[in-house]
Amino acid sequence: MNKFLKGFLAIATAVFAWSTLEVTGSFIFAEGAGPVSVLSVRFLIATLLFGGVMLWKKQTTGENLFAVEKEDRKKFLLNGVILAAHLLVYWFAWELLDPNLPVIYALFYIFPFILCLISIFYYGEKFSNNRKLALGLGPLGCAFAIELIPSFSTEALNTEGVLLITYDNHFGSNI
Repeated sequence: MNKFLKGFLAIATAVFAWSTLEVTGSFIFAEGAGPVSVLSVRFLIATLLFGGVMLWKKQTTGENLFAVEKEDRKKFLLNGVILAAHLLVYWFAWELLDPNLPVIYALFYIFPFILCLISIFYYGEKFSNNRKLALGLGPLGCAFAIELIPSFSTEALNTEGVLLITYDNHFGSNI
């Protein structure tokens, strides 16, 4: 198998796994599980998958991916704590907003749009054609996601959940 096909399959698998995450979470919440239970199972699955890949890599190349340099251990632990807090806030917000998936997606994916604006106006970065396209399509996609287009709906909208996921998007992206 060549590198291109391997990379393509890895990307396709990642897209599939990412796109099913929230839908699976909704089904799990509907059965009565809480955010901590979801995160515990997610952590277990990730540990088994990443640990398996790291062991396989060690067997095939001899490179020890488990080793963390002594000077990096504090940063490693701090990033782990920040990631855990980010995920807890995200899944608690998810539980509060569960009936309204489009609002979650709109709030979660509007943040890169905001970062694009900051980079252009605050840092003076180039306003390229890709950014113009992103700035045009971002709000349009979010308008569809929150059902502003074709019709506006605030049914089952929970202010606490919206505030939690907005907070999480802002501070969770700074990891």
